Amino acid sequence: MKATEYKGSWWNYWLNWLIKNNNKLVDSLDYQNLEVIEEAPGSYVRK
Repeated sequence: MKATEYKGSWWNYWLNWLIKNNNKLVDSLDYQNLEVIEEAPGSYVRK
């Protein structure tokens, strides 16, 4: 079995699929104002 190769980014195909299957758009999160839990890379990395 072999996958079909497409030139360029898959994001455009994904966006078109999303638009066809769900036309509700929502605002993205405001990442500039999220509360910092801990400094990167995070305690889960150090375990």
